[in-house]
Amino acid sequence: VNGRTGQVLWHPYEFAEETLKREEELNIVEACRRLTVPFLAVHGEADPVVAWQEGRRLTQVAQDGTWALIDGANHVMGMAHPWKAGTPWPRELTEASDATAHWLENLGQKTSRP
Repeated sequence: VNGRTGQVLWHPYEFAEETLKREEELNIVEACRRLTVPFLAVHGEADPVVAWQEGRRLTQVAQDGTWALIDGANHVMGMAHPWKAGTPWPRELTEASDATAHWLENLGQKTSRP
């Protein structure tokens, strides 16, 4: 049962079996360690689903990892579904978007050629 929505979610047993068979291949820490491109992780400090320390660890093992922690943000950066048209973004989502835009701008500067 989804803790936020109350929706009953299920995975076929075969999904679990396949995941366990491919455990080494699906290891996210090892996948980040092998990255050869810049990597940004934006994480909510108050995420009840995935601890922010997990996101931080991914940037630490990546060759070119960048970390952005959004103070007070939850797993969905303050968003809700359905979102009412015309409603301003929550502060948390705005900060996550700004951090991403800033990272992309700096990435372009790092790779631009004269």
